[in-house]
Amino acid sequence: MAALVGALAGGLVPPLVERAGGTPPTVSWTSVLTLGFVAVVLFALAGTTWHTLHRRRERIDHQRAVNLLVLGKASALAGAAVAGAYLAFALSFANQTDVPLPRERLVHGLLAALGAAGVAGGGVALERSCRVPRGSNGDGTDGTPESDGTGRGAPPR
Repeated sequence: MAALVGALAGGLVPPLVERAGGTPPTVSWTSVLTLGFVAVVLFALAGTTWHTLHRRRERIDHQRAVNLLVLGKASALAGAAVAGAYLAFALSFANQTDVPLPRERLVHGLLAALGAAGVAGGGVALERSCRVPRGSNGDGTDGTPESDGTGRGAPPR
């Protein structure tokens, strides 16, 4: 849904700017590189979080877990919206590739959409890496009444 809203907004930019007598903006390399960098950071953060929770079976602070989860969710939604906007913006110049400036808008817009899709993917990966491993209730036990957290079970009564 976020991608559709973004696509609607991005697709409306060129005709509205032209109707107002201006020229549509270009997509800078800074935007493309920044989105790519943010995507890499999100995937790296998702990997370290997953490794901490699922491989090493360590606990993380509750507030940090919530912050990571919110960052993942916000990144997924914002990345999808921005990807849709850049994709629609770029595709509005797809039939003008014989002229240099529209071709540049198309290429840079598509690359920015790819970077924003990476941000959305990194956000989803971070969100999923925050899931508590199956069989763990967060206090070191496996969730069964017999468990005392040592893996040997509780002493007999």
